[in-house]
Amino acid sequence: MTPGPTGADARAASRTVLELVATLMEKSFEALGEGTVLGTLPTYAERFGAMNAVYMGRHFVRCDPGVGAVSALTPLNVVSRVTGTGFDMPQQTRARAVKRLRACEFLDAFEDRGEFPKAMMCLLHRATYQGSVNATLAHDDGYEVDLRTRILFGDPHCEFVVRSRGPRPDAPDRECEVTRQPAPDECDDLSYSFYTFLLTSFVDYLTNHLPEDTVHGILRSCAAEVGSKVYGLMDAVGALPRDPADAARAVLRMGGREFAPDGDGAGRDLRVTHCPQAAHIIATAKGNDDPDAARAVRENACRLCKNLVQGAAERVSPGCRVGRRTSLALGDGDCHFTVT
Repeated sequence: MTPGPTGADARAASRTVLELVATLMEKSFEALGEGTVLGTLPTYAERFGAMNAVYMGRHFVRCDPGVGAVSALTPLNVVSRVTGTGFDMPQQTRARAVKRLRACEFLDAFEDRGEFPKAMMCLLHRATYQGSVNATLAHDDGYEVDLRTRILFGDPHCEFVVRSRGPRPDAPDRECEVTRQPAPDECDDLSYSFYTFLLTSFVDYLTNHLPEDTVHGILRSCAAEVGSKVYGLMDAVGALPRDPADAARAVLRMGGREFAPDGDGAGRDLRVTHCPQAAHIIATAKGNDDPDAARAVRENACRLCKNLVQGAAERVSPGCRVGRRTSLALGDGDCHFTVT
């Protein structure tokens, strides 16, 4: 599997990705309208959940979700443990399972947002569970997922109820075999990868539901806003230099990027030779299975990165410009950034 941001601040990188998700949701819902969001977003979230279940099955679990509700929850239970999200399971049968999250990993990014973005994050979370437990099952052999309580709305926990659609015995069930338990030092990197899947899935959604110019404008403004916040947080602890190119380099390095030597000797060319998000962007950007649309999604995911770096660099030098000539996620040999 692709490594995470080794040697970088993976927790800060994950918080940045979640802040991007929250900001994109808030801004894009204004352009989409509530009816479009409610009618179309769950399908994308379910697909994301299914893709994640397949990914976890490939790397971490050996599972037959058809056995029962707890078995089907195994991939997301592993994700909960990786992200440090504690949970209890007061009911564990083949026909019905109850999972109660004791914390919400999206709380910090969403607690100060409006009620509609919060509600949509909860809808996205429920649909992710729905897609995950049904990833490899025919409809009649699968499960329905209800989200009964929500931490984002003041409840003490998030309660997911997984119910069998077809006849299954009301007999005890247990999680499937975990083939490889992530080491403690892997968990932050795996969280970062999971949130990158989530962010790219939402970018895919926007790319397919809004005009190109509108998408580009939302990506530009949201990423620059988050980049400015990232700079502020890093600057508050003295972590950022006062040169815009060095500030850009520091933000990219925080996200696990690795660099070639400076191209022009002056530090204004930044050539990223490894990006821990690139493979996950490629894997998640499906574009309704249209290769041209999938490339457009990858391009938009890379725009987020470029504009986030722009937002941070502008905090140092308001007139500076960050450009990007090549991209690993688009098949190039590097991501070539310039700061002018």
